[in-house]
Amino acid sequence: VAFAAATDESRPVLTGVKMSVDSDQLTVTATDGFRMAQLKIQDAILKIQFNLIIPARAIGELARIVGEGKGEVVMQTVNENNQVIFGWGETELVSRVLEGNFPDVAKIIPTEFTTGIVMEREDLAEAVRAAGVFARENNNIIKFSILNSQYSILATGGQVGESRVEVEAETKGEDLEIAFNYKYVMDYLNSVDEERVILRCSGSSAPAVWKIEGREDLIHLIMPVRI
Repeated sequence: VAFAAATDESRPVLTGVKMSVDSDQLTVTATDGFRMAQLKIQDAILKIQFNLIIPARAIGELARIVGEGKGEVVMQTVNENNQVIFGWGETELVSRVLEGNFPDVAKIIPTEFTTGIVMEREDLAEAVRAAGVFARENNNIIKFSILNSQYSILATGGQVGESRVEVEAETKGEDLEIAFNYKYVMDYLNSVDEERVILRCSGSSAPAVWKIEGREDLIHLIMPVRI
């Protein structure tokens, strides 16, 4: 989820990834104010209750170290130094802990939807990349259009021209036109490798929820752009 953290240091707490324990579940969340990614891990071995914000750069470095390797990652807190230590085999990564109040993202995650779309991730990624060529001339804005069960992605590039790509998808619910920053959509699609993704919306101005078909542990939210 670390890709969804902010890179702007104006709000340092948003440059971190929140890790919290609720009962026997570890929840990992990142947001930059325009998008949010959250993963719930059920099979973690939890010995203490904690609520920490760790720099996204440290999480990214940990992911690079672990890579495709096997074995458990052990996390320990050092309260007197406001640090956290990750151990993997003979490797240790020490990081500071960020201080501040992380946004209560639970309040902004929609629970009811009027439109749903199920699509092949690779097909969607290809269409978004194509639209992105034109979107760069228009503040990176792309539009998702669902009309009479037909799903298409549109982008206008000023003097460059326009792009409209039809995407095969299973649509359900109301017709909809909603706009996103195409970079946010691509970041999400590049962060998962499952075959099919789900997009659920409740209007053109409400946060859009992305999920993986068959998985409930990972959720991604992107705020739409006003058009």
